[in-house]
Amino acid sequence: MLGTLGATSAHADWHRAESPLFIAYSDGKEDELKQFVSELHEYDALLRLLTGTTTSASPNKLPIYLVRNANQLREISPRAQRDIAGFYNSTPTGTLTVSLRQEVGGLPARSILLHEYAHHFMLHYHPAFYPAWYVEGFAEYFGATEFRDDVLNVGAGTPGRAWSLLNRPWAPIDMIIDPPNPRDVPPQFYEESWLTVSYFMSSPQGRAQLATFLARLAQGEKPEAALIAATGMSFETLDSALRAYLKKGELPGFRVARDRKAAGADIKIETLSAAQGAFLLTNARLSMNYDDQESATKLLTDLRRRAAKYAGDAFAVRTLAMAEVRAGDFDAAEATLAKLEALAPQDVNTPYLQALRLIEDGRAQPGRRDELWKQARAYAARAFRLDQDHYPSLYLYSLAALSDGQAPTENTVNALLRAYELAPLVEEIRLEAVTALLRTGKTDPAKQLLLPLAYAPHSKGGAEFARDLLNRVNTGGTVAQPLGNYDCDCAEADAAAKTGKTR
Repeated sequence: MLGTLGATSAHADWHRAESPLFIAYSDGKEDELKQFVSELHEYDALLRLLTGTTTSASPNKLPIYLVRNANQLREISPRAQRDIAGFYNSTPTGTLTVSLRQEVGGLPARSILLHEYAHHFMLHYHPAFYPAWYVEGFAEYFGATEFRDDVLNVGAGTPGRAWSLLNRPWAPIDMIIDPPNPRDVPPQFYEESWLTVSYFMSSPQGRAQLATFLARLAQGEKPEAALIAATGMSFETLDSALRAYLKKGELPGFRVARDRKAAGADIKIETLSAAQGAFLLTNARLSMNYDDQESATKLLTDLRRRAAKYAGDAFAVRTLAMAEVRAGDFDAAEATLAKLEALAPQDVNTPYLQALRLIEDGRAQPGRRDELWKQARAYAARAFRLDQDHYPSLYLYSLAALSDGQAPTENTVNALLRAYELAPLVEEIRLEAVTALLRTGKTDPAKQLLLPLAYAPHSKGGAEFARDLLNRVNTGGTVAQPLGNYDCDCAEADAAAKTGKTR
């Protein structure tokens, strides 16, 4: 079904909408794209209102790709599961959200973006230790927000989640809130996480209890002890209360007046050139490093043929250069980047890709690594001068400045911390920042960065690495591992780890 959705012309114009928070792309109708971005601004205002957030918007605007069908989605993420309707991912090389434009199986495309933006918002503007069930319950609860004429209906019961809880066996609530292995989530994890957040959010008393419960968990208290202290309920009592709450069938949520000021955010729409439209999805794929060297090499042959048609277009040339770097063809990439230098010397991506080429070449040639990384640092510094909020350049600058045998300089630590501020969901950046802090004796801030990742439900190797490192910090073990070498192998996260799935 997904493969046949949206049978519009493959040659439809792509539009780009830029607002204070987002950069969104769509080959659908221009007015629908503008409305979509406007409503996302309303949603951001809602989250700020309900969480009391006063932090200014991140300069790192979130890229969003609204695609017609699953085939287009897999042009960005080739290994994406066939049943997903969208996903979010954040890596050292970029951040993006991808979503189908249309409703699929009763699931509005907008709800996927709202769910994923809730994650993005939480870690950008409210960074703290959050247990896995709350991370997902929060996103499920707010992701179901409905846009009505004059109000936003928040937290209404999600039919799919409620149906599953009413018709399938539950996991005991202690398995959700205090699982033996945080990476091994039981069946009904998402459903029961959503219900738990909904239950506490349904009354002023419950909201206060939830805040106290989370605060106690953040202080390291055992989950059931924290629950009893905050609510007077044991796990068994909470389990019964949740079942009774669901059985009542009264999950209408609550209403908040629509924020017309937020909806009126400045949104600029432009139509992309033919070259930009032709390479947009491939560029997103390569920007996120969704290809190993073998698959990038296969992609490169076709890409060179296509790019020849647009030899004078900077976007096409940049896409080709990225593919050559991913494929390990560094000599060809150097020649292509020389062309890009002539076409777009003031584009941050030009020196960034030069730095990336040298970093990857240094990894491929360990004997020349120091020489090549020193050159990379100069390009990354130039990229920083062009755009001080381009976190991939900050990260490359930090890598190029790191030395296994020496403590990092204050400048390097600050560059890593700034990259982390701009992209807190990127595991590699967080862990390199942690390591730099530890090697400069800053243990407490390092622990604060480790805690959210150590129990993240969607992390791959990063969570295990963080828990091991946190244990060594707490027990006085050795923590001075080399910098610049962490690789969480999470570039694509299987595109299922952070998704809204069709149901």
